[in-house]
Amino acid sequence: MHLFLKISLFLVCVTSNGFYAQNGILGNYDFRNGDISQITLGSELNEISGLAFSNGKLFCHNDEFATIYEIDIFTGKVIKKFFAGTPVLEGDFEDLVILDNKFYLVASNGTVYVFEEGKNNESVSYKKIKTRLKSKNDVEGIQYSPEKDKLLLTCKESAGRKYRGYRAVYELDLSSGEVEKEPKFLLNIKKIKRKTRRRNFNPSAIKLTDQNTYLILDGKGKSLIEINQKGKLLNAVSLSKSRHNQPEGIEILNDKTIVISDEAGNDEPGLTFYRAGK
Repeated sequence: MHLFLKISLFLVCVTSNGFYAQNGILGNYDFRNGDISQITLGSELNEISGLAFSNGKLFCHNDEFATIYEIDIFTGKVIKKFFAGTPVLEGDFEDLVILDNKFYLVASNGTVYVFEEGKNNESVSYKKIKTRLKSKNDVEGIQYSPEKDKLLLTCKESAGRKYRGYRAVYELDLSSGEVEKEPKFLLNIKKIKRKTRRRNFNPSAIKLTDQNTYLILDGKGKSLIEINQKGKLLNAVSLSKSRHNQPEGIEILNDKTIVISDEAGNDEPGLTFYRAGK
């Protein structure tokens, strides 16, 4: 192989933004100096956590109550809100996904709540799926799988006794309501920290891309990775600490724009938009 070709391949794989492989979608984005914009959200969304995009609508939810908001993509203003349960459910809600017009809201203790979209200020009934995952696993991400009737649950903390040094993504079979015994993906903490140059790796959200890869956001470490369907690490990017206060949710819009939501923390809640390069 010629020296020039070797150098070119190396530059594809390693950049100032982190580690890039030759596959996946993250290499199409410049997370430092690319086409980036931000909007500030109202104080009602100080505890914004997960994001979900469906039929041209962007939804988010509160961390402490099962309140679902539809927000304007351009202004961040609340278009409507509705509630799961009467009175509204309270808990530690972490992420949201919409599948076949049903909303799936996951709590950190592994419980999944299923309901349909409500009208403005309406309370809707829900179904509860109690999984074998616990608070010690700290489930923070939920996403549908390309496989029929499967959801993926991403653990921020314990992957299980046998899997120290890893974070785990487990598969939930909706037809049975059971979580598979073995993880769907195991994510090597040391390897990811080395690629992102961050001290932590604690997943806060997961999202399926149109290339059948998964983006996994790390809120604590402020980084973003991409894996394939076999769990292989494709890309790892360190996010700007000045731009992101507490990234908790991630979504991909129809035009391939990546949206990341940040809780207020010591600042203001907001959305950051990363647009793919031309």
